[in-house]
Amino acid sequence: VWPNPSADGWRVHTDVPVNTAQLFDSLGRLVWSANSLGAGEWDIPNLPLPAGNYCLRLLTGENVGVVTVLKK
Repeated sequence: VWPNPSADGWRVHTDVPVNTAQLFDSLGRLVWSANSLGAGEWDIPNLPLPAGNYCLRLLTGENVGVVTVLKK
């Protein structure tokens, strides 16, 4: 996931197909999600979000990946 921190969005690269991506704010509220993203690269917009820490959760068929991202 890059750039991190970011002012206008994050780019995700994965070799594993992602079934669901979810972005949570620091209070645990779901603020963005997408399904059937597949493998490769895709963008997560963050312009409407306030500055702060967010938790990005990526779900594949069998695994869950979690990364902390920062909005400037």
